[in-house]
Amino acid sequence: MKRPDNPSKIEIEAICVRLDPDCLDGLDEFAASEKDAPCRSEAVRRILHDWFVRHGYLND
Repeated sequence: MKRPDNPSKIEIEAICVRLDPDCLDGLDEFAASEKDAPCRSEAVRRILHDWFVRHGYLND
């Protein structure tokens, strides 16, 4: 699945995830390293999407 340029154009369900400070630091570092510096929610979506693709749970 190709990610749309505007995530608001696809149906997204909200979930709540609690992360410890080390994971939040890693998430923030990942987001800062991306060209467009996404918000935390978008960074989590990208990380999960890439993991699902690599492990065969999604087709890209």
